[in-house]
Amino acid sequence: ATSQILSTLGTGTAPGYSFSGQANTGMWAAGTGAIAFNTAGVERMRMAANGNVGVGTTTPASNAKLAVHNDTGAQPSQAWISITNSTSSNTSSDSSWLGLDGTGPDDGVYLWNEENSPMLFATTGLERMRIAANGQVGIGTTAPTVKLDVVSSANTEEGIVVNNPHAGGAAAGVIIFQGASGWGGTIGAYTAANADPGLANRFVIREGSGTNGMSLESNEGLNV
Repeated sequence: ATSQILSTLGTGTAPGYSFSGQANTGMWAAGTGAIAFNTAGVERMRMAANGNVGVGTTTPASNAKLAVHNDTGAQPSQAWISITNSTSSNTSSDSSWLGLDGTGPDDGVYLWNEENSPMLFATTGLERMRIAANGQVGIGTTAPTVKLDVVSSANTEEGIVVNNPHAGGAAAGVIIFQGASGWGGTIGAYTAANADPGLANRFVIREGSGTNGMSLESNEGLNV
């Protein structure tokens, strides 16, 4: 024989499974095949019939195994997941965070590290890039020494490619250097006929946004 412990389906304010003295805290059946969890009479988490879990939402998206939503409290436009370990604490100035902030000029998606430690990015089980604790970025190196440190992993022409694929564009690719007062200079390849005067089909180093500088063309050599 098979025995089961059965309960009423319950409701959001009176869960089918609750606790002595806390009748509005517990678990209840929130529809066919779905389970919801309440604290203090408010649903906090739900597992839908398809197995998807919603925290702060009763309708986790069909393609989201875990959906996190926030529209209440002191910061209703922010939703965060905190990740901690034995050496960090679960505070706003510690641990690591993944979240969405919809307030102020910096609203957006955040991958935030409060620790004095690097952030690592990997593919196929191998580290490809890291942001060191001091903010320096390394690609192909675990010890970047400048703001962007790119190291080739083989004896090939690996590096940084600046490309402008748009037909009719003035430049094939340009790197712009700026100071506090604006443009300091550019390095780039100009190939289109509508490029700045005298720069078409040349590799150019110039100051500011003007035409002063150096250019190199395959059939003319160096021009200053």
